[in-house]
Order: sequence, then C-alpha cells, then structure tokens
Amino acid sequence: MYIHMQSRDMKNDISGHNERFKIIPNSFENLEFDKVTSKNFDKIKSRHFNLHYFKLRSYNLFDKTMRALNKHYRDR
Repeated sequence: MYIHMQSRDMKNDISGHNERFKIIPNSFENLEFDKVTSKNFDKIKSRHFNLHYFKLRSYNLFDKTMRALNKHYRDR
C-alpha cells in the first residue's frame, strides 16, 4: 500500500505495538476496536477536521482561476 502524506509532520499517538491503527490528518492513532467490521465502522472516531485539505484545495482553485484570467486577458 502507498500513502502520500503531503510532507506533513505526523504525531504518533499509538501506544504499545499495535498492528492496527488509524491514519488521520496529522497523526497516527489507536483504533477503538480490535477488529474493524461493518457494524462498528461508524463508531470509529475521527477527532480532527482536515483543514490541510481545504487549504490545498482553495489554493489550487485560486491558482487555477488566476491562470485562466491571465490567459484570457493576455489573448485579447
């Protein structure tokens, strides 16, 4: 499996030698359950709001808009 962490600093909150853990924005955390099933999947908590994602998306949208505007005015 390949996971791209986008050059972010990750906090390690895993205790012991757990083989299963969750990767959430900016940290690795213990799972609340020993085995993940379809019944308990909704109960696994995500404590973080992914602000990093919105920063990247808003910057990309701004950049794309500026390139389109510059091209429009340059081609006039």
